[in-house]
Amino acid sequence: MFNDILCYLKHFAKSIKSKRTSFKTPFIIIIFILVLLIPTLTAIWHVYFRVGENFGNSNDIEISFFDIKQNKELFFEEINEKNLSDSHTANMFYRIASGKELLEIPENAINDPNFKITITFENNATQYLCYFSEDPNTSYLSDKNGKLYSVDSLNYLNFLSSAYSNTAYSNSVPPTLSLENGVSVTPQSIDWHFQKSNGIFDTASGHSTTSAEKTYEMHDTIALTFNIAPSSCNVTVFERSENKLLQTEIYRGDISGLSTVTVHSGTNLLFFVNASWMQSDHKNFYGELSYSFAVECTEHASFEISSDTVTAGEYLTLFLHGATDPSAVIYEIILSNGSTQSIFDADTKNELTEEQKKAIEELKSFSPQFVIYNDSLCAFLPIPRNTPAGIFAFSLSSGIASKTFSVHITERQEGAKIDLDPESSTLSNAISEEAVEETESIFASIANSSTLNGLFSVDFGHPLQDHGAVIYKFGDALSRSGTKIEAFDPPGNFFTSADGVLSSVSSVGIGKVIRVGHSAQLGRFVVIDHGMGLCTWYCHLSATDVRQGDVVSKGQIIGKAGDSPFFSDIGVLFICSIRGNVVDPALILNSKISLGS
Repeated sequence: MFNDILCYLKHFAKSIKSKRTSFKTPFIIIIFILVLLIPTLTAIWHVYFRVGENFGNSNDIEISFFDIKQNKELFFEEINEKNLSDSHTANMFYRIASGKELLEIPENAINDPNFKITITFENNATQYLCYFSEDPNTSYLSDKNGKLYSVDSLNYLNFLSSAYSNTAYSNSVPPTLSLENGVSVTPQSIDWHFQKSNGIFDTASGHSTTSAEKTYEMHDTIALTFNIAPSSCNVTVFERSENKLLQTEIYRGDISGLSTVTVHSGTNLLFFVNASWMQSDHKNFYGELSYSFAVECTEHASFEISSDTVTAGEYLTLFLHGATDPSAVIYEIILSNGSTQSIFDADTKNELTEEQKKAIEELKSFSPQFVIYNDSLCAFLPIPRNTPAGIFAFSLSSGIASKTFSVHITERQEGAKIDLDPESSTLSNAISEEAVEETESIFASIANSSTLNGLFSVDFGHPLQDHGAVIYKFGDALSRSGTKIEAFDPPGNFFTSADGVLSSVSSVGIGKVIRVGHSAQLGRFVVIDHGMGLCTWYCHLSATDVRQGDVVSKGQIIGKAGDSPFFSDIGVLFICSIRGNVVDPALILNSKISLGS
Protein backbone atom coordinates (compact mmCIF):
# COMPACT_ATOMS: atom_id res chain seq x y z
CA MET A 1 0.00 0.00 0.00
CA PHE A 2 2.77 2.41 0.96
CA ASN A 3 4.64 1.58 -2.29
CA ASP A 4 1.54 2.59 -4.22
CA ILE A 5 1.44 5.88 -2.33
CA LEU A 6 5.09 6.55 -3.12
CA CYS A 7 4.54 5.81 -6.84
CA TYR A 8 1.57 8.11 -6.86
CA LEU A 9 3.61 10.88 -5.17
CA LYS A 10 6.39 10.51 -7.77
CA HIS A 11 3.81 10.73 -10.54
CA PHE A 12 2.33 13.80 -8.85
CA ALA A 13 5.78 15.46 -8.69
CA LYS A 14 6.34 14.89 -12.41
CA SER A 15 2.90 16.31 -13.16
CA ILE A 16 3.73 19.48 -11.23
CA LYS A 17 7.00 19.79 -13.09
CA SER A 18 5.20 19.45 -16.36
CA LYS A 19 2.47 21.78 -15.04
CA ARG A 20 -0.22 19.31 -16.05
CA THR A 21 -1.53 18.55 -12.51
CA SER A 22 -5.08 19.57 -11.70
CA PHE A 23 -5.84 21.68 -8.61
CA LYS A 24 -7.85 18.91 -6.88
CA THR A 25 -5.11 16.30 -6.87
CA PRO A 26 -3.21 17.42 -3.63
CA PHE A 27 -6.44 17.36 -1.62
CA ILE A 28 -7.26 13.87 -2.79
CA ILE A 29 -3.82 12.67 -1.69
CA ILE A 30 -4.09 14.32 1.79
CA ILE A 31 -7.53 12.83 2.42
CA PHE A 32 -6.23 9.43 1.34
CA ILE A 33 -3.31 9.62 3.82
CA LEU A 34 -5.57 10.70 6.72
CA VAL A 35 -7.89 7.76 6.09
CA LEU A 36 -4.95 5.43 6.35
CA LEU A 37 -3.82 7.01 9.69
CA ILE A 38 -7.21 7.02 11.48
CA PRO A 39 -6.74 3.56 13.17
CA THR A 40 -3.29 4.55 14.40
CA LEU A 41 -4.47 7.90 15.81
CA THR A 42 -7.40 6.20 17.54
CA ALA A 43 -5.09 3.73 19.26
CA ILE A 44 -2.76 6.53 20.39
CA TRP A 45 -5.69 8.48 21.86
CA HIS A 46 -6.95 5.43 23.77
CA VAL A 47 -3.56 4.63 25.31
CA TYR A 48 -2.39 8.12 26.18
CA PHE A 49 -5.67 9.74 27.12
CA ARG A 50 -8.16 7.11 28.42
CA VAL A 51 -5.62 4.86 30.13
CA GLY A 52 -3.47 7.77 31.18
CA GLU A 53 -6.45 9.49 32.75
CA ASN A 54 -7.35 6.51 34.95
CA PHE A 55 -4.07 4.84 35.67
CA GLY A 56 -1.28 7.30 34.88
CA ASN A 57 1.11 6.47 32.07
CA SER A 58 1.64 2.88 33.17
CA ASN A 59 -0.52 -0.15 32.37
CA ASP A 60 0.81 -2.11 35.37
CA ILE A 61 -1.73 -2.69 38.12
CA GLU A 62 -1.29 -4.24 41.61
CA ILE A 63 -4.25 -5.79 43.39
CA SER A 64 -4.13 -6.86 47.06
CA PHE A 65 -6.86 -8.55 49.12
CA PHE A 66 -6.33 -8.52 52.90
CA ASP A 67 -8.34 -10.36 55.59
CA ILE A 68 -8.58 -7.97 58.57
CA LYS A 69 -9.99 -10.56 60.98
CA GLN A 70 -7.15 -13.00 60.26
CA ASN A 71 -4.61 -10.16 59.85
CA LYS A 72 -3.37 -11.86 56.71
CA GLU A 73 -2.97 -10.97 53.03
CA LEU A 74 -4.89 -13.60 51.07
CA PHE A 75 -4.14 -12.45 47.53
CA PHE A 76 -1.64 -10.24 45.68
CA GLU A 77 -0.91 -9.96 41.98
CA GLU A 78 0.84 -7.49 39.73
CA ILE A 79 -0.50 -7.62 36.19
CA ASN A 80 -0.68 -5.54 33.02
CA GLU A 81 -4.02 -3.80 32.66
CA LYS A 82 -4.53 -5.24 29.18
CA ASN A 83 -4.17 -8.76 30.62
CA LEU A 84 -6.43 -8.19 33.63
CA SER A 85 -9.20 -10.36 32.19
CA ASP A 86 -6.71 -13.25 31.90
CA SER A 87 -6.43 -13.43 35.71
CA HIS A 88 -9.78 -14.59 37.06
CA THR A 89 -9.03 -13.68 40.71
CA ALA A 90 -7.41 -10.29 40.06
CA ASN A 91 -10.21 -9.33 37.71
CA MET A 92 -12.80 -10.47 40.26
CA PHE A 93 -11.48 -8.19 43.01
CA TYR A 94 -11.00 -5.33 40.56
CA ARG A 95 -14.61 -5.61 39.38
CA ILE A 96 -15.99 -5.97 42.93
CA ALA A 97 -14.39 -2.62 43.76
CA SER A 98 -15.95 -0.98 40.69
CA GLY A 99 -19.49 -0.77 42.06
CA LYS A 100 -21.79 2.24 42.05
CA GLU A 101 -21.59 4.96 44.67
CA LEU A 102 -24.08 4.63 47.55
CA LEU A 103 -25.81 7.41 49.45
CA GLU A 104 -26.07 5.46 52.72
CA ILE A 105 -24.97 2.24 54.39
CA PRO A 106 -27.13 -0.71 53.34
CA GLU A 107 -29.68 -1.94 55.87
CA ASN A 108 -28.53 -4.91 58.02
CA ALA A 109 -24.88 -4.38 57.03
CA ILE A 110 -22.16 -5.55 59.40
CA ASN A 111 -20.63 -2.96 61.74
CA ASP A 112 -16.91 -3.61 61.32
CA PRO A 113 -14.82 -4.06 58.15
CA ASN A 114 -13.52 -7.59 57.59
CA PHE A 115 -11.49 -7.19 54.38
CA LYS A 116 -9.39 -4.60 52.61
CA ILE A 117 -8.86 -4.21 48.83
CA THR A 118 -5.92 -2.13 47.58
CA ILE A 119 -5.53 -1.23 43.89
CA THR A 120 -2.25 0.46 42.92
CA PHE A 121 -1.21 2.27 39.71
CA GLU A 122 2.22 3.88 39.48
CA ASN A 123 2.66 3.85 43.29
CA ASN A 124 -0.73 5.58 43.75
CA ALA A 125 -2.78 3.26 45.91
CA THR A 126 -6.56 3.36 46.33
CA GLN A 127 -7.71 1.47 49.38
CA TYR A 128 -11.21 0.22 50.15
CA LEU A 129 -12.45 -1.08 53.49
CA CYS A 130 -14.83 -3.95 52.83
CA TYR A 131 -17.95 -4.74 54.82
CA PHE A 132 -18.66 -8.13 53.28
CA SER A 133 -21.30 -10.66 54.31
CA GLU A 134 -22.94 -13.62 52.59
CA ASP A 135 -25.57 -11.24 51.14
CA PRO A 136 -24.43 -8.98 48.24
CA ASN A 137 -27.27 -6.55 49.01
CA THR A 138 -25.90 -5.77 52.49
CA SER A 139 -22.23 -5.75 51.46
CA TYR A 140 -20.42 -2.54 50.55
CA LEU A 141 -17.04 -0.78 50.41
CA SER A 142 -15.78 2.61 51.61
CA ASP A 143 -12.75 4.62 50.48
CA LYS A 144 -10.45 6.86 52.52
CA ASN A 145 -12.81 9.81 52.00
CA GLY A 146 -15.75 7.92 53.45
CA LYS A 147 -17.54 7.43 50.14
CA LEU A 148 -19.61 4.25 49.98
CA TYR A 149 -19.82 1.85 47.05
CA SER A 150 -21.96 -1.18 46.29
CA VAL A 151 -20.35 -4.46 45.22
CA ASP A 152 -20.61 -5.79 41.68
CA SER A 153 -23.17 -8.58 42.22
CA LEU A 154 -21.98 -11.05 39.59
CA ASN A 155 -18.33 -10.92 40.64
CA TYR A 156 -19.32 -10.89 44.31
CA LEU A 157 -21.17 -14.19 43.90
CA ASN A 158 -17.96 -15.62 42.41
CA PHE A 159 -16.11 -14.28 45.45
CA LEU A 160 -18.53 -15.97 47.87
CA SER A 161 -17.78 -19.31 46.24
CA SER A 162 -14.00 -18.75 46.39
CA ALA A 163 -11.49 -19.73 49.06
CA TYR A 164 -11.02 -16.06 50.00
CA SER A 165 -14.52 -15.46 51.36
CA ASN A 166 -14.52 -17.46 54.62
CA THR A 167 -14.57 -14.43 56.90
CA ALA A 168 -17.61 -13.04 55.05
CA TYR A 169 -19.76 -15.92 56.35
CA SER A 170 -21.18 -15.51 59.83
CA ASN A 171 -21.43 -19.30 60.19
CA SER A 172 -17.67 -19.59 59.60
CA VAL A 173 -17.14 -18.43 63.19
CA PRO A 174 -17.20 -21.35 65.65
CA PRO A 175 -19.52 -21.10 68.69
CA THR A 176 -18.23 -19.24 71.74
CA LEU A 177 -17.95 -20.77 75.21
CA SER A 178 -18.46 -18.20 78.01
CA LEU A 179 -18.14 -18.31 81.79
CA GLU A 180 -20.90 -17.06 84.07
CA ASN A 181 -19.25 -13.62 84.11
CA GLY A 182 -19.33 -13.32 80.33
CA VAL A 183 -15.64 -13.96 79.71
CA SER A 184 -14.96 -16.06 76.59
CA VAL A 185 -12.81 -19.18 76.83
CA THR A 186 -10.17 -19.88 74.17
CA PRO A 187 -10.54 -23.41 72.72
CA GLN A 188 -7.74 -25.95 72.64
CA SER A 189 -8.77 -27.30 69.22
CA ILE A 190 -11.29 -26.39 66.50
CA ASP A 191 -12.73 -28.58 63.75
CA TRP A 192 -15.45 -26.39 62.23
CA HIS A 193 -17.20 -26.59 58.86
CA PHE A 194 -19.67 -24.18 57.29
CA GLN A 195 -21.75 -24.07 54.14
CA LYS A 196 -21.13 -21.47 51.42
CA SER A 197 -23.59 -19.96 48.97
CA ASN A 198 -22.79 -22.64 46.39
CA GLY A 199 -23.89 -25.35 48.84
CA ILE A 200 -20.36 -26.68 49.45
CA PHE A 201 -19.04 -27.01 53.01
CA ASP A 202 -15.66 -25.40 53.73
CA THR A 203 -13.35 -25.67 56.77
CA ALA A 204 -13.00 -22.62 59.03
CA SER A 205 -9.48 -21.31 59.63
CA GLY A 206 -7.69 -18.44 61.31
CA HIS A 207 -9.45 -18.72 64.68
CA SER A 208 -7.46 -18.58 67.93
CA THR A 209 -6.61 -21.74 69.84
CA THR A 210 -4.21 -22.37 72.70
CA SER A 211 -2.33 -25.40 73.95
CA ALA A 212 -1.25 -23.57 77.11
CA GLU A 213 -3.36 -23.81 80.23
CA LYS A 214 -5.14 -20.50 80.76
CA THR A 215 -6.63 -19.52 84.12
CA TYR A 216 -9.96 -17.72 84.43
CA GLU A 217 -11.91 -16.29 87.36
CA MET A 218 -15.28 -17.53 88.58
CA HIS A 219 -17.39 -16.70 91.60
CA ASP A 220 -19.64 -18.91 93.68
CA THR A 221 -21.68 -20.11 90.69
CA ILE A 222 -20.13 -22.56 88.22
CA ALA A 223 -21.73 -22.12 84.81
CA LEU A 224 -20.69 -22.52 81.17
CA THR A 225 -22.77 -21.49 78.17
CA PHE A 226 -22.41 -21.63 74.37
CA ASN A 227 -23.93 -18.94 72.17
CA ILE A 228 -25.03 -21.80 69.86
CA ALA A 229 -26.38 -24.81 71.73
CA PRO A 230 -24.33 -27.94 70.93
CA SER A 231 -25.81 -31.31 69.99
CA SER A 232 -23.83 -32.79 72.87
CA CYS A 233 -21.36 -31.46 75.43
CA ASN A 234 -19.39 -33.47 77.99
CA VAL A 235 -17.67 -31.70 80.89
CA THR A 236 -15.19 -33.09 83.42
CA VAL A 237 -14.14 -30.96 86.43
CA PHE A 238 -11.26 -31.62 88.83
CA GLU A 239 -10.51 -29.81 92.08
CA ARG A 240 -6.78 -29.24 92.53
CA SER A 241 -4.67 -28.85 95.61
CA GLU A 242 -2.89 -25.57 96.38
CA ASN A 243 0.35 -26.80 94.80
CA LYS A 244 -1.70 -28.12 91.83
CA LEU A 245 -0.01 -31.54 92.10
CA LEU A 246 -3.09 -33.42 93.31
CA GLN A 247 -6.52 -33.32 91.68
CA THR A 248 -9.87 -34.90 92.53
CA GLU A 249 -12.71 -35.35 90.08
CA ILE A 250 -15.81 -33.53 91.34
CA TYR A 251 -18.04 -33.61 88.24
CA ARG A 252 -18.49 -35.59 85.02
CA GLY A 253 -21.55 -35.12 82.83
CA ASP A 254 -23.49 -32.79 80.56
CA ILE A 255 -22.89 -29.04 80.60
CA SER A 256 -26.40 -28.42 81.99
CA GLY A 257 -25.58 -30.24 85.24
CA LEU A 258 -22.77 -27.87 86.31
CA SER A 259 -25.22 -25.83 88.40
CA THR A 260 -25.20 -28.66 90.96
CA VAL A 261 -21.47 -28.11 91.68
CA THR A 262 -20.73 -25.89 94.68
CA VAL A 263 -17.30 -24.43 95.40
CA HIS A 264 -15.84 -21.91 97.84
CA SER A 265 -13.53 -18.96 97.39
CA GLY A 266 -9.91 -19.96 96.82
CA THR A 267 -10.74 -23.26 95.11
CA ASN A 268 -8.69 -24.11 92.02
CA LEU A 269 -10.48 -26.13 89.33
CA LEU A 270 -9.45 -27.82 86.08
CA PHE A 271 -12.03 -28.12 83.26
CA PHE A 272 -12.13 -30.43 80.22
CA VAL A 273 -14.93 -29.68 77.75
CA ASN A 274 -15.79 -31.49 74.50
CA ALA A 275 -18.72 -30.17 72.44
CA SER A 276 -20.08 -31.21 69.04
CA TRP A 277 -22.63 -29.89 66.56
CA MET A 278 -24.07 -32.57 64.26
CA GLN A 279 -24.61 -32.07 60.53
CA SER A 280 -28.24 -31.94 59.38
CA ASP A 281 -30.36 -30.68 56.52
CA HIS A 282 -31.53 -27.56 58.35
CA LYS A 283 -28.07 -26.51 59.58
CA ASN A 284 -25.38 -24.81 57.51
CA PHE A 285 -22.56 -25.78 59.89
CA TYR A 286 -21.17 -28.69 61.92
CA GLY A 287 -18.05 -29.46 63.92
CA GLU A 288 -16.32 -30.11 67.23
CA LEU A 289 -14.54 -27.94 69.80
CA SER A 290 -12.46 -28.98 72.81
CA TYR A 291 -11.29 -26.96 75.80
CA SER A 292 -8.84 -27.40 78.67
CA PHE A 293 -8.56 -24.55 81.18
CA ALA A 294 -8.18 -23.71 84.85
CA VAL A 295 -10.52 -21.68 87.05
CA GLU A 296 -9.69 -19.75 90.21
CA CYS A 297 -12.81 -19.30 92.35
CA THR A 298 -12.89 -15.85 93.93
CA GLU A 299 -15.31 -13.67 95.83
CA HIS A 300 -17.39 -11.28 93.76
CA ALA A 301 -15.38 -8.05 93.55
CA SER A 302 -17.18 -4.69 93.73
CA PHE A 303 -16.11 -1.04 93.62
CA GLU A 304 -17.32 1.79 95.83
CA ILE A 305 -16.45 5.46 96.39
CA SER A 306 -16.85 7.52 99.54
CA SER A 307 -19.17 10.08 97.91
CA ASP A 308 -20.57 11.09 94.54
CA THR A 309 -20.17 14.80 95.41
CA VAL A 310 -16.95 16.52 96.42
CA THR A 311 -15.66 20.06 96.78
CA ALA A 312 -12.47 21.09 95.03
CA GLY A 313 -9.59 20.72 97.49
CA GLU A 314 -11.08 17.62 99.12
CA TYR A 315 -10.47 13.97 98.28
CA LEU A 316 -12.37 10.79 97.47
CA THR A 317 -11.70 7.39 98.95
CA LEU A 318 -11.95 4.52 96.46
CA PHE A 319 -12.69 0.95 97.56
CA LEU A 320 -12.48 -2.46 95.92
CA HIS A 321 -14.05 -5.23 97.97
CA GLY A 322 -13.42 -8.92 97.29
CA ALA A 323 -9.98 -8.48 95.67
CA THR A 324 -6.44 -8.74 96.99
CA ASP A 325 -4.15 -7.59 94.18
CA PRO A 326 -3.65 -3.78 94.11
CA SER A 327 -1.59 -3.96 90.91
CA ALA A 328 -4.57 -5.43 89.02
CA VAL A 329 -6.73 -2.32 89.50
CA ILE A 330 -7.03 -0.12 86.40
CA TYR A 331 -8.11 3.53 86.74
CA GLU A 332 -9.19 5.43 83.61
CA ILE A 333 -10.46 8.98 83.25
CA ILE A 334 -13.43 9.43 80.91
CA LEU A 335 -12.73 12.67 79.06
CA SER A 336 -16.21 12.85 77.53
CA ASN A 337 -19.21 11.02 78.98
CA GLY A 338 -21.85 12.75 76.89
CA SER A 339 -22.52 15.32 79.61
CA THR A 340 -22.31 19.00 78.75
CA GLN A 341 -21.28 19.57 82.37
CA SER A 342 -18.04 17.59 82.10
CA ILE A 343 -15.09 19.54 83.50
CA PHE A 344 -13.05 18.36 80.51
CA ASP A 345 -15.60 19.75 78.04
CA ALA A 346 -15.32 23.11 79.76
CA ASP A 347 -11.54 22.87 79.39
CA THR A 348 -11.80 22.49 75.60
CA LYS A 349 -14.06 25.55 75.33
CA ASN A 350 -11.38 27.85 76.81
CA GLU A 351 -13.83 29.02 79.49
CA LEU A 352 -11.41 28.45 82.37
CA THR A 353 -8.75 30.46 84.15
CA GLU A 354 -5.12 29.39 83.98
CA GLU A 355 -5.34 28.12 87.56
CA GLN A 356 -8.36 25.97 86.69
CA LYS A 357 -6.67 24.58 83.57
CA LYS A 358 -3.63 23.70 85.67
CA ALA A 359 -5.88 21.94 88.21
CA ILE A 360 -7.49 19.86 85.45
CA GLU A 361 -4.07 18.82 84.16
CA GLU A 362 -3.10 17.78 87.70
CA LEU A 363 -6.30 15.72 87.95
CA LYS A 364 -5.60 14.08 84.59
CA SER A 365 -2.04 13.14 85.53
CA PHE A 366 -2.88 11.68 88.97
CA SER A 367 -3.41 7.94 89.19
CA PRO A 368 -4.64 6.55 92.54
CA GLN A 369 -2.54 3.74 94.01
CA PHE A 370 -4.54 1.03 95.76
CA VAL A 371 -3.24 -0.62 98.92
CA ILE A 372 -4.51 -3.50 101.03
CA TYR A 373 -6.42 -2.36 104.10
CA ASN A 374 -8.27 -4.94 106.22
CA ASP A 375 -10.27 -7.04 103.72
CA SER A 376 -10.43 -4.44 100.95
CA LEU A 377 -8.28 -2.39 98.61
CA CYS A 378 -8.32 1.37 99.20
CA ALA A 379 -6.93 4.49 97.50
CA PHE A 380 -7.19 8.26 97.90
CA LEU A 381 -8.07 10.49 94.93
CA PRO A 382 -7.35 14.19 95.65
CA ILE A 383 -9.32 16.86 93.78
CA PRO A 384 -7.09 19.94 93.19
CA ARG A 385 -8.36 23.03 94.98
CA ASN A 386 -8.78 25.10 91.79
CA THR A 387 -10.79 22.45 89.91
CA PRO A 388 -13.88 24.04 88.25
CA ALA A 389 -17.41 22.87 88.97
CA GLY A 390 -18.73 20.05 86.79
CA ILE A 391 -18.94 16.31 86.31
CA PHE A 392 -15.80 14.21 86.72
CA ALA A 393 -16.22 10.70 85.28
CA PHE A 394 -13.81 7.78 85.64
CA SER A 395 -13.87 4.00 85.57
CA LEU A 396 -12.32 1.36 87.82
CA SER A 397 -11.73 -2.24 86.79
CA SER A 398 -9.97 -5.29 88.16
CA GLY A 399 -10.21 -8.59 86.35
CA ILE A 400 -13.86 -9.09 85.50
CA ALA A 401 -15.12 -6.40 87.90
CA SER A 402 -15.61 -2.89 86.56
CA LYS A 403 -17.66 0.19 87.34
CA THR A 404 -18.00 3.73 86.04
CA PHE A 405 -18.47 6.67 88.41
CA SER A 406 -19.68 10.22 87.79
CA VAL A 407 -18.69 12.60 90.57
CA HIS A 408 -20.18 16.09 90.89
CA ILE A 409 -17.42 18.56 91.78
CA THR A 410 -18.44 21.85 93.38
CA GLU A 411 -16.12 24.81 93.10
CA ARG A 412 -14.38 25.91 96.28
CA GLN A 413 -15.73 29.23 97.47
CA GLU A 414 -13.26 32.09 97.48
CA GLY A 415 -11.78 32.52 100.92
CA ALA A 416 -10.82 35.60 102.86
CA LYS A 417 -8.05 37.97 101.78
CA ILE A 418 -5.36 38.30 104.40
CA ASP A 419 -3.45 41.60 103.98
CA LEU A 420 0.22 41.39 104.90
CA ASP A 421 2.88 43.91 105.87
CA PRO A 422 4.08 45.49 102.59
CA GLU A 423 7.41 46.50 104.16
CA SER A 424 8.34 43.00 105.36
CA SER A 425 11.68 41.85 103.93
CA THR A 426 11.02 38.23 104.93
CA LEU A 427 7.78 38.35 102.93
CA SER A 428 9.60 39.60 99.84
CA ASN A 429 12.08 36.77 100.17
CA ALA A 430 9.29 34.19 100.71
CA ILE A 431 7.39 35.13 97.54
CA SER A 432 10.40 35.34 95.26
CA GLU A 433 10.65 33.16 92.15
CA GLU A 434 13.44 31.15 93.73
CA ALA A 435 11.32 30.47 96.82
CA VAL A 436 8.40 29.25 94.69
CA GLU A 437 10.62 26.85 92.74
CA GLU A 438 12.13 25.57 95.99
CA THR A 439 8.69 24.75 97.44
CA GLU A 440 7.54 23.01 94.25
CA SER A 441 10.68 20.87 94.32
CA ILE A 442 10.05 19.86 97.93
CA PHE A 443 6.44 18.83 97.22
CA ALA A 444 7.52 16.82 94.18
CA SER A 445 10.11 14.92 96.20
CA ILE A 446 7.60 14.14 98.95
CA ALA A 447 5.11 12.85 96.37
CA ASN A 448 7.69 10.33 95.17
CA SER A 449 8.78 9.18 98.63
CA SER A 450 5.51 8.82 100.57
CA THR A 451 4.55 5.33 101.68
CA LEU A 452 1.93 3.40 99.74
CA ASN A 453 1.15 0.93 102.50
CA GLY A 454 -2.13 1.02 104.43
CA LEU A 455 -2.77 3.78 106.95
CA PHE A 456 -0.98 3.32 110.25
CA SER A 457 -4.13 4.60 111.95
CA VAL A 458 -7.43 6.23 110.96
CA ASP A 459 -7.60 8.43 114.08
CA PHE A 460 -6.23 11.98 113.82
CA GLY A 461 -5.90 14.85 116.30
CA HIS A 462 -4.69 18.49 116.25
CA PRO A 463 -1.15 19.85 115.64
CA LEU A 464 -1.26 22.33 118.55
CA GLN A 465 -1.84 20.97 122.00
CA ASP A 466 -3.65 24.17 122.98
CA HIS A 467 -5.48 24.06 119.59
CA GLY A 468 -4.99 27.82 119.16
CA ALA A 469 -6.90 30.02 116.73
CA VAL A 470 -7.05 29.80 112.95
CA ILE A 471 -6.05 33.09 111.28
CA TYR A 472 -5.61 31.60 107.80
CA LYS A 473 -7.59 28.73 106.32
CA PHE A 474 -7.08 26.50 103.29
CA GLY A 475 -8.43 28.45 100.32
CA ASP A 476 -7.78 31.92 101.73
CA ALA A 477 -5.59 34.34 99.74
CA LEU A 478 -2.71 36.56 100.77
CA SER A 479 -2.59 40.19 99.64
CA ARG A 480 -0.08 43.01 99.86
CA SER A 481 -1.40 46.56 99.95
CA GLY A 482 -4.75 45.18 98.78
CA THR A 483 -3.31 43.26 95.79
CA LYS A 484 -3.44 39.46 95.80
CA ILE A 485 -0.04 37.76 96.00
CA GLU A 486 -0.06 35.34 93.07
CA ALA A 487 3.28 33.74 93.88
CA PHE A 488 2.11 31.65 96.83
CA ASP A 489 -1.03 30.80 98.80
CA PRO A 490 -0.07 28.72 101.83
CA PRO A 491 -1.94 25.45 101.09
CA GLY A 492 -3.05 24.76 104.64
CA ASN A 493 -4.27 26.24 107.93
CA PHE A 494 -2.21 28.60 110.10
CA PHE A 495 -2.85 28.07 113.81
CA THR A 496 -1.60 30.73 116.28
CA SER A 497 -0.25 29.80 119.67
CA ALA A 498 -2.27 30.79 122.72
CA ASP A 499 -1.00 34.03 124.27
CA GLY A 500 1.79 34.15 121.65
CA VAL A 501 3.99 31.58 123.40
CA LEU A 502 6.06 28.94 121.62
CA SER A 503 3.49 26.19 122.03
CA SER A 504 4.41 22.56 121.46
CA VAL A 505 3.53 21.10 118.04
CA SER A 506 2.51 17.45 117.96
CA SER A 507 1.88 14.82 115.31
CA VAL A 508 -1.80 14.48 114.44
CA GLY A 509 -1.48 10.72 114.01
CA ILE A 510 0.75 7.67 113.95
CA GLY A 511 3.37 7.92 111.23
CA LYS A 512 6.97 8.12 110.15
CA VAL A 513 9.07 11.26 109.76
CA ILE A 514 10.22 11.40 106.13
CA ARG A 515 11.60 14.96 106.00
CA VAL A 516 13.02 17.56 108.34
CA GLY A 517 14.13 20.68 106.51
CA HIS A 518 14.02 24.43 105.92
CA SER A 519 12.89 26.66 103.06
CA ALA A 520 12.06 30.31 102.43
CA GLN A 521 8.30 29.69 102.29
CA LEU A 522 7.90 26.77 104.68
CA GLY A 523 10.47 27.89 107.25
CA ARG A 524 11.69 25.05 109.46
CA PHE A 525 9.38 22.11 108.74
CA VAL A 526 8.66 18.43 109.47
CA VAL A 527 6.79 16.03 107.16
CA ILE A 528 5.15 12.88 108.58
CA ASP A 529 3.97 10.00 106.39
CA HIS A 530 0.79 8.27 107.62
CA GLY A 531 0.51 5.67 104.84
CA MET A 532 -1.51 5.49 101.60
CA GLY A 533 0.42 8.55 100.39
CA LEU A 534 -1.19 10.75 103.09
CA CYS A 535 1.32 13.18 104.64
CA THR A 536 1.00 16.02 107.15
CA TRP A 537 3.33 19.03 107.14
CA TYR A 538 4.24 21.16 110.15
CA CYS A 539 5.82 24.42 108.96
CA HIS A 540 7.17 27.70 110.41
CA LEU A 541 8.60 25.88 113.46
CA SER A 542 11.11 27.48 115.79
CA ALA A 543 12.59 24.09 116.73
CA THR A 544 12.23 20.39 115.85
CA ASP A 545 12.40 17.44 118.23
CA VAL A 546 12.46 14.58 115.69
CA ARG A 547 14.76 13.29 112.99
CA GLN A 548 14.11 11.77 109.61
CA GLY A 549 13.20 8.08 110.01
CA ASP A 550 11.62 8.46 113.47
CA VAL A 551 8.30 6.70 114.03
CA VAL A 552 5.91 8.94 115.96
CA SER A 553 2.62 8.37 117.75
CA LYS A 554 -0.51 10.46 117.78
CA GLY A 555 0.03 13.49 120.06
CA GLN A 556 3.82 13.07 120.23
CA ILE A 557 5.65 16.41 120.35
CA ILE A 558 7.74 16.99 117.22
CA GLY A 559 8.71 20.69 117.66
CA LYS A 560 7.77 24.22 118.73
CA ALA A 561 5.62 26.85 117.03
CA GLY A 562 7.59 29.71 115.51
CA ASP A 563 7.62 32.90 113.47
CA SER A 564 6.14 32.95 109.99
CA PRO A 565 7.38 34.83 106.92
CA PHE A 566 3.71 35.63 106.16
CA PHE A 567 2.02 36.24 109.51
CA SER A 568 3.02 38.37 112.47
CA ASP A 569 1.69 35.82 115.00
CA ILE A 570 3.65 32.87 116.37
CA GLY A 571 2.15 29.58 115.25
CA VAL A 572 2.33 26.63 112.88
CA LEU A 573 1.29 26.23 109.23
CA PHE A 574 -0.38 22.82 108.99
CA ILE A 575 -0.60 21.24 105.52
CA CYS A 576 -2.13 17.95 104.42
CA SER A 577 -1.13 16.29 101.11
CA ILE A 578 -1.83 13.06 99.23
CA ARG A 579 1.19 12.04 97.18
CA GLY A 580 2.22 15.69 96.91
CA ASN A 581 -1.28 17.01 96.11
CA VAL A 582 -2.56 19.36 98.82
CA VAL A 583 -6.04 18.87 100.29
CA ASP A 584 -8.07 20.67 102.93
CA PRO A 585 -6.52 19.74 106.33
CA ALA A 586 -9.89 20.25 108.02
CA LEU A 587 -10.87 16.82 106.62
CA ILE A 588 -8.62 15.00 109.08
CA LEU A 589 -8.32 17.34 112.06
CA ASN A 590 -9.79 15.74 115.20
CA SER A 591 -11.56 13.14 113.07
CA LYS A 592 -11.50 9.55 111.97
CA ILE A 593 -10.93 8.70 108.31
CA SER A 594 -13.51 6.24 107.06
CA LEU A 595 -12.04 3.29 105.17
CA GLY A 596 -15.03 1.02 105.59
CA SER A 597 -18.00 0.24 103.39
